Amino acid sequence: AYAGIPVTFDKHVADDNSKNELYAHLQELSGTATNSDANPVICTSGLPTIASMWFTLAAEGGTDILMASTSYGGSSELTDLVSLKAPGCFSKHTFDITGTKDISNAIQTSLDNLASTNSTHKHTVLFVEIPTNPDMKVPEMVDLGKMLTEYQKKTQKKVVLLVDTTFAPGSQVLRKLQEVAPDITSMVFISLSKSVSRGTTTGGCLVAGHSVEAAALLNRIRGTSQMLDTGATKDQIVFLVSNHKNVETRCANAYNNARVVGDALCGAVKEFCGGYDMPLAFVSRANADAGFTSSTFSFNLPAIENAEPGVNEYLAQKYIDLLRVHAVFKPCVSFGQDNGVVYATGTVVSP
Repeated sequence: AYAGIPVTFDKHVADDNSKNELYAHLQELSGTATNSDANPVICTSGLPTIASMWFTLAAEGGTDILMASTSYGGSSELTDLVSLKAPGCFSKHTFDITGTKDISNAIQTSLDNLASTNSTHKHTVLFVEIPTNPDMKVPEMVDLGKMLTEYQKKTQKKVVLLVDTTFAPGSQVLRKLQEVAPDITSMVFISLSKSVSRGTTTGGCLVAGHSVEAAALLNRIRGTSQMLDTGATKDQIVFLVSNHKNVETRCANAYNNARVVGDALCGAVKEFCGGYDMPLAFVSRANADAGFTSSTFSFNLPAIENAEPGVNEYLAQKYIDLLRVHAVFKPCVSFGQDNGVVYATGTVVSP
């Protein structure tokens, strides 16, 4: 109403069949069977969704959260705030996957370190983006399942694997995890404001894995969300039921476009920068074939040799400024909106 747009959600409400199709599709995308007794929890945006899970676990014997140091800033900051306000029942721990570091080794080392602390918290949550941002790394599911199973046996903790599949919502990662670690409680988080809704609304959801424990935990999180009054509104559900279909095709097409652009970019750098082979942080073709069709990549531009002071420090911004000459590019840290533009952001890093 403040924006001058007619408020229509009270007139247009999604019917039960459309909502059930949405719930079932989210479960299919995540790789778990349709289960109307554990429909996905959908909140107004991503962070209230995660907050509902954090508060639930904190109140049920406490929890240790293990996440990458490069996790999405909002998720990281939210976890910091909860840890600060509830230190007796909630703790955050991080692992480093930057650069060439192997993600499986980083997770294993951090799990070993956490096990040695003798934490009194009942739960341990491994919260991992697959693919990761900005390096687009995908851990081997067999390795991930093995290390979590061993950690659970060793510590007697209730382990929960929470996978952020926003970059590849159709990866069906829960099915992959069930095959290698059937005893681990697993869940998927998706930021619905990206490719699922085509950018028409904000939203976040949690999808439970195959186990009875995952479904029960999800329904307790649903109760927390209801208590906090952060459930998705009627108009948000209307947008979601209108746009979730064919997200798999949209993501596959976006991945193919990103592959072409990335190859062209590396070719241009090699041509104009003395044959320099610039590494592109992008999902491998094998990972893409397995469903991890991210449409995002990152890279480090080569520094200009013998440049005047300040030139290289401004290089990333200059690159973005040049892209902005073309209407198809938009400088923004978001992605996934189906509006015909490419999102780009630049950051200066030390040599």
